[in-house]
Amino acid sequence: MQSETLRYEMTCPINGKICKGGVRSDFEDQKKQCRLWTNVAGKDPQSEKVLDFFDCSWAWMPVVGLEQSQMTRQNTATMQDFRNETHDGFAAFGTAIKQAALAFNNLVEAQQALIEGVPLPAIENKENNGHEN
Repeated sequence: MQSETLRYEMTCPINGKICKGGVRSDFEDQKKQCRLWTNVAGKDPQSEKVLDFFDCSWAWMPVVGLEQSQMTRQNTATMQDFRNETHDGFAAFGTAIKQAALAFNNLVEAQQALIEGVPLPAIENKENNGHEN
């Protein structure tokens, strides 16, 4: 971790005054530190380089924006994958429902034929692929 005592001068993005290590030149008490001066630790979203140092939080806005964009893209891709799987699941469910409805209609027709005394067509035995033993 970078030492907080390591200080450098920059121009404050808020009022344009000189800021040295989080202490602005317009502060009456030169021992008070700016609330925007913060330690940031993590990985740079562009280079994956490990970061751990103090800087003005306003200076981190572009980096935070890049990180947010990357997270949004990842979340969008994940949601698209979820949508595709859900769509495929509903399609399979719809096919199963259609098959069940068709089987039910066939059963109703068969019952109706039995009630009316109409002979039923031969039903192929699926277990032995239609072959006699």
